[in-house]
Amino acid sequence: MAVYTFKTAEELRDMIADFKGFSWGSMKSRTKLGINKKSRIDHSVTAEQFYGPSGITAIGTKYLGIGYDYRTSVVNKRVKVEVENAEEWNPQSLPFGQWVEGSKVIIVHTPKDADREHYYLRVTYNSKNSKNNTSELFVNGGKDKLSEEQIKRLNEFMAPKAEPKIAAENSQGLDDEDAITVRTFDLENILELTFGGDTFIKI
Repeated sequence: MAVYTFKTAEELRDMIADFKGFSWGSMKSRTKLGINKKSRIDHSVTAEQFYGPSGITAIGTKYLGIGYDYRTSVVNKRVKVEVENAEEWNPQSLPFGQWVEGSKVIIVHTPKDADREHYYLRVTYNSKNSKNNTSELFVNGGKDKLSEEQIKRLNEFMAPKAEPKIAAENSQGLDDEDAITVRTFDLENILELTFGGDTFIKI
């Protein structure tokens, strides 16, 4: 297995954009957890007072598939579970952005609140290979784990959970356990990526 290092999203883009084929892999990433500015229970307490100016950082590992052909993956699954007219299915267009020229793993897009292009890794996974995903919460920009008190009071700063809704049949015509989930991850947030026999580490 070869190990490569990168400093910027653009460097990682150049290393993996031309990947062809398919590979299962893993990704370690760092993202900022969205929380309310004040406690929902005690409005005199702010998130900054309790969690610091940098807020809460989630660092976790996900297991996923890279370089997939979305339509082929779904159609093969539909055939396997004997969905009627299994091959008569086509995906919708990308929800945002466009493929980097010549790539089927990297999307380029300029978010509304950004002044430059961002690059995103397009991946797939299902409920079976996501069961081993892990995530931990930190403060001080990812340096320190949350204290017991910070964990205990976290729900105060989170939006209340919505009432569960009865899920309609998904657009793939598959049960939730068989459905193929597609996600995109900003390369800015990736700390380590392993697939196709190679590992890429941010330094």
